[in-house]
Amino acid sequence: MFELTGSPLTWQAITRLTKLMPAVKQEGSLYQEWLEYHEYWNRTEPKISTLGSGSDYAPFAFYAGIPSLTMTFTTDKRKYEVFFPYYHTGYETFYMLDKIVDPGFRITQGCSRIVGLTLRYFADSHLLPFHLPQLPITMKESLEGVKKDHHETLLSIYPKFSLLEEAVDDLTDRAQLFDATLKEKVKDMDPVTLRAVNDQVMKIEQLFLLPAGLPGRPESRHAVFAPSQFNNYAAAGFPGLLDLLYKIDTLQGQERADREEAIKKHISQLTILMNAAAKFLKDLHLI
Repeated sequence: MFELTGSPLTWQAITRLTKLMPAVKQEGSLYQEWLEYHEYWNRTEPKISTLGSGSDYAPFAFYAGIPSLTMTFTTDKRKYEVFFPYYHTGYETFYMLDKIVDPGFRITQGCSRIVGLTLRYFADSHLLPFHLPQLPITMKESLEGVKKDHHETLLSIYPKFSLLEEAVDDLTDRAQLFDATLKEKVKDMDPVTLRAVNDQVMKIEQLFLLPAGLPGRPESRHAVFAPSQFNNYAAAGFPGLLDLLYKIDTLQGQERADREEAIKKHISQLTILMNAAAKFLKDLHLI
């Protein structure tokens, strides 16, 4: 079944593109096939996730802050509970693909179509088709996930934690206003202004990079969307915060005090990043 993981900036564009291409196993569009699969799990829309680190996009997404995505056709878990068992074995042959996994190469064609359509859409769009409001919306959902398990701990360590929540809310408002302004004025933009706006939109995710990296992890600089230190393959929101909270209740004495200081510092860093991003989107002099 079709699966999309990537920067929230790309989600809306790819979802629209799946409505323009045929399904790989039934009649209708790929989006209809994708939606039908998730309706089986009582969802009202397809599930989309942020990236884990299990592929070559990792340094682009988590170090350089370049919006990245991966699109795959994976196991239908309505039929099979486990992942493709031949993966990375000597049994993964052309015969196996042709006769068992993808007879007629419909899935292979589908993969080529969605990738090709995505590349052309992004290349031909006058305005980069990034959906800015989705970025802070997903941040807020991720922060709610952190709070669900650690809210009392966070407040006891750093009572100003609410400032981070307020900063995310402000960024959400700014992103929505910026997006609405773009839609209103894009038709009247001259090429130079359009180029300037595209540069501004293209840089947005790099505002969430920490120059020295996440705590203890200089190879990962994205402070909001990156894998946790303790699960590299899974996506995580606010990974540095989750890493610092990991097994904190088992710490005592100076080790506990040092960890709490690190948490205070990181929350402060996150708040500064959110405020800087909101200010970046508030500046509309280019448009």
